[in-house]
This record gives sequence, C-alpha cells and structure tokens, in this order.
Amino acid sequence: MSEQGFATSRESRSLLGGSPFPPIADYGFISDCEVCALIAPSGNVEWMCVPRMDSPSIFAAILDRHAGWFRLGPADVTVPADRRYLAGTMVLETTWDTPTGWAVVRDVLLIGPWQDDSPGSSAHRRAPSDHQAERVLLRTVRCLSGSIELVLDCEPAFDYGRQRGAWRHLGDSYG
Repeated sequence: MSEQGFATSRESRSLLGGSPFPPIADYGFISDCEVCALIAPSGNVEWMCVPRMDSPSIFAAILDRHAGWFRLGPADVTVPADRRYLAGTMVLETTWDTPTGWAVVRDVLLIGPWQDDSPGSSAHRRAPSDHQAERVLLRTVRCLSGSIELVLDCEPAFDYGRQRGAWRHLGDSYG
C-alpha cells in the first residue's frame, strides 16, 4: 500500500467521531514481560508504566494529550512509510520516508541476562535459562539515505499525568 493510501485510510479512521487519537489497532506494542509500551504511528510512546505493568504511568498520552509522551521521529512527517516487528522479536521497526531522506527507528524494551538466583530476588521464580527484564526502553534511529531532521521530545508525566517531570543538567559535562 502506498504512503498516500495509508495516510488517507488512517486519517479517515482517526477522524471518525472527531477524535485526535489514532485507532488502537494502529499502535505498536512492545514488552519485556514486566513492562509494556504502546507506540503511536507518529513515533510517540503514548503508554508506559514503570517498574511494572500495574504501576502508575510515566507516559499516558493515549488517555490525555498532556499526560506524558516520548516522540522520536522526523520533524515534518507523522505518518510512517512502514511499521513491522523484526521476525521472532518484540522489536518494533518504523521506516520513515521524508522529502530529504529515509530513516529507521527501532523500539525495544530490553531483556538482560539472569542476574540473581537467591531467594527473594524476584516476585516470581524462573527457569535457569530465562532472562530478566531490564525495564529499559531503547530507541535507536538510523538514517538510510539523505538527511533527516529528527525530533526527540521526551515529556514524562508521572502518576497518570498528575505530576510533571522536570529536566535539569547536573555536573560540568554530559558524560
């Protein structure tokens, strides 16, 4: 399906009832079995709770546009050329086609090696070959051709949007 066909189809569906929110079927879902995130077609993380799925949210724009978000994508394009999961993984890959180039954004919640096998180290027991969730959202972007101006806009709002996050620089360097 062409990019224009996708945009027209998506626009007509999202305008039903005048809603500014994409249909739920258009969201990408990623998880590490302890945390999950919903990613809108625009590249915006619109739902994520940490450190567990039943914790209060840090990104909840799916409920209220002012309740926290994390967008990574082209500055001038909000409809991707394509989205897919890498085969056999929970890695969401979004491909962007802009007038000046092509880029790919990959989103994943990291799962690391099993770290602690002592009693009480986790709320549940796992088989020795299992891995433990890291509770880390990793977002990478790679420009495939040309050049693209990207937007990275991270505005957490804790406790379902009740408490705004604040950014500040500590120290003399960014290291």
